[in-house]
Amino acid sequence: MRWLFLPELKEIYLDICSQRNWTPRSLLVKALETIEDFYSKEEPFILLLSLPTGYGKTTLTETLLKYAVNDGHFFSKVVHILPMRSIVDDLANKLKRVFGEDRVAAQHMGLHESPFFAKQCVITTLDTFILNFVKIPPIEFRKVVERGISHYDFVRGMIYSSLVVFDEFHLFSGLGSLKEEMKSLEAAVASIICLSTAGVPVIVATATLPVPMKNYLIEKAEEVVEVKEIKFGNGQRDEFFLKERKSKTISFKIENKTLEGLLQTYS
Repeated sequence: MRWLFLPELKEIYLDICSQRNWTPRSLLVKALETIEDFYSKEEPFILLLSLPTGYGKTTLTETLLKYAVNDGHFFSKVVHILPMRSIVDDLANKLKRVFGEDRVAAQHMGLHESPFFAKQCVITTLDTFILNFVKIPPIEFRKVVERGISHYDFVRGMIYSSLVVFDEFHLFSGLGSLKEEMKSLEAAVASIICLSTAGVPVIVATATLPVPMKNYLIEKAEEVVEVKEIKFGNGQRDEFFLKERKSKTISFKIENKTLEGLLQTYS
């Protein structure tokens, strides 16, 4: 059933766009409508978003968090997973400017703002997420090794009450050494399957997902849950976005200067 007394995800997104004088991205609207549809049918799902760079996928997480902050019925938290610490910190800082540090945290091996994923929105790296998910909280790693115990049940409870976003998914296959580069992808896919089996909503977002990775994910996931893909192109286009991109120009020039000379010119 649809909970009419709660704001719809689409309405929240359109309100954000209106406040900032943005033109809504039609495929993000479709993605939010798809999420609502799955929830109305009370079915677990994996939503695969293949959208170009600069399309505004970050605003999707902001919309989801705003829904959770407004006492959303379907999920109370958002966990956003990225492949690198630098973009974790960048996204966390952007969301903190909107929601404040009390609700948003960056969590990875170099920064512990919410070690047990207790804040309402946790931006984290894949390795940190996987360790927490398999009952080895990094913050208690020594305790796990020396005593075989940890507070894994708390952090897993936080994850299972969240909507989980795997962002820049195409980069997960290239983490680690060349010999072991598939381990990160396999760990991510295994986590997605476990989450979906337990009824946790999962969004997989990417700009350029290689066909073998996509097929591998869908093959494994469709055994247990429905996978819905929204992909830019092939009949799902955003004409305003295309027009906007075509209107932009990029210029460059080659200068025969030393590094010091360039710094003096452009500093």
